Amino acid sequence: MATRKYDALVFIGRFSPLHNGHTRVIDTALELADKVIILVGSANQGRSMRNPFTFDERKQIIQETYNEQRLDVQPLNDVMYNDNRWIEQVQGIVASRTTVGDNIGLIGCKKDNTSFYLELFPTWGNESVEHVDNINATDIRELYWGYGATRNSWSPHTGTDSEPNEIGRSVPDPTLRFLQEFETTDTFTDLRNEKQYIEVYKTSVKQYPRIEHTVDAVVVQSGHILLIRRRAVPGKGLWALPGGFPNPNERLEDAMLRELREETKIKVPEPVLRGSIKSSKTYDDPNRSARGRIITQVFHIALPQQTTLPKVKGSDDADKARWVPLNELDPKELFEDHYFIISDLIGGV
Repeated sequence: MATRKYDALVFIGRFSPLHNGHTRVIDTALELADKVIILVGSANQGRSMRNPFTFDERKQIIQETYNEQRLDVQPLNDVMYNDNRWIEQVQGIVASRTTVGDNIGLIGCKKDNTSFYLELFPTWGNESVEHVDNINATDIRELYWGYGATRNSWSPHTGTDSEPNEIGRSVPDPTLRFLQEFETTDTFTDLRNEKQYIEVYKTSVKQYPRIEHTVDAVVVQSGHILLIRRRAVPGKGLWALPGGFPNPNERLEDAMLRELREETKIKVPEPVLRGSIKSSKTYDDPNRSARGRIITQVFHIALPQQTTLPKVKGSDDADKARWVPLNELDPKELFEDHYFIISDLIGGV
């Protein structure tokens, strides 16, 4: 038996969903390596239009597509605002799945700026696979929310009852079966409703791109952080930082304090809150919000240590407010990039 080029090849992606472009990369990796480590990104995120499927769902699709013991599918958490921590995470996972001295390579498809990670591991080999017919998960999801994945519910110009629609031609059979089943769930309906809301929201803005600004508060006391549960879409039911949009003539710090008090009814005098502001930072990832280009200024409020936490009560855009122990934060339950903001601003989460 011929010796393969690599002991292990690493393939990083979100696979939302797994499509034929992904399978070409995996097929190539299996030819080149004794072992293929698939790192499924955004593994611990709450469901959204961009990340609609859980890690377990995506892992199951990959395993049903490949009955191959040489595939090792592992979760990879996002680490926004800190590339070094993300690189360390990748290196740690790969080290735990390989042996010291193994010849390791990274494999992928250099298709756009989302493939920047292929340049971040200079000590590993690098294999690039040609893009397949411009297939990408973003377009598949867009079609999926619009028309579904069934054979007879497609637009008139693509697909018939006897032929696979465009999604069916772009994904392996296990992916198509999963999408058709997922389409019957309440979760699919909720995400589609959220997409419709976003579309209406975006059509309400002017023709040129609008950049909006929000404020958020990271309020910490005695190892707990103050969160609110969102009352409406987008992110209905997810936990979030208290915050919102400034009024036209309002300074950002003043807007943050107003939103914090409106949404949580926190029983702390405003002068104490203002005097407890430890730092602030801007978060401007272009993809941080599905609503469009929204930059947020986040203020870290470190209240004095107390044996009793201040009373809070959800109000305004929040149906609930509560103090959450920092060690119990769950990225799957948090809105947009708020988990990463918390982690970056106060560290150690």
